[in-house]
Amino acid sequence: HQYANGANVYATIPATMGSEKQLVVGAHFDTVANSPGANDNASGAAVVLAIARYLRDTPCRKAPVIIVFFDQEELGLFGARAFAQTLDPTQTRAVHTIDQVAWDSDNDKRYELELPTPTLEAEWRAAAAVVGVTLTATTTSGTDHEAFRDRGFAAIGLTEEYVGGDTSPFRHQSGDTPATVKASYLIDAAKLTARVVLGETAL
Repeated sequence: HQYANGANVYATIPATMGSEKQLVVGAHFDTVANSPGANDNASGAAVVLAIARYLRDTPCRKAPVIIVFFDQEELGLFGARAFAQTLDPTQTRAVHTIDQVAWDSDNDKRYELELPTPTLEAEWRAAAAVVGVTLTATTTSGTDHEAFRDRGFAAIGLTEEYVGGDTSPFRHQSGDTPATVKASYLIDAAKLTARVVLGETAL
C-alpha cells in the first residue's frame, strides 16, 4: 500500500467459514535515524508476524484478518493514517496495534493497554489471565492505534510500561539493539495477542 512518501506492507488472511467483520493487527516497522530499533519497533513487528503464523495454522477462521506493517510512525503516524483511510470502520470489528514489547527490567510481566474500549479491554484481560501476565489500562496515545480511533474504529494499543516507568531507556537511541530485548517478555506479548485475536476469529 503506497501513499505520498511511504509504503505500508499488508496481507489479508481470509476467513474459512462465515463472513464476520474483519480484524486488523499491526505494528510500525520504521525506526528513527541512527537507532537499530530492536524494541521500537522490531518487537511489535515480530509479534504481528507471530500472529500471522498462528492464524495460518488455525483451520477454522470466522473473520478475515488484515496483517499490516505501518511505515513512518515515527514521523507522525503517516502510514497508519493513510491505511486507516482505506478501511471502513463499520466493517471492522477491532484494530490491535503493538509497539515496544521487549523491555521488562522489573520482571513483573506487566503490559499497558492504551485507550482500550470496555469491550476490547475485557477481551485482553481475559486473555492475560490465561497467559499469566498483568495489564494496566492507560490513556496514552501517540502511536498507530490513534490514527484508527480518530476515524471511528475500535482500536487499542499494547505496549510495555510506558506510563508505569518500566520502558526501555534505549528508545530512539543507538543502544536499541537485540541485546536489550527480553525474549520471555516478547514471547508472552505474542501469546497474549494471539489469544485475543484467535478468540475473535477462531471457531
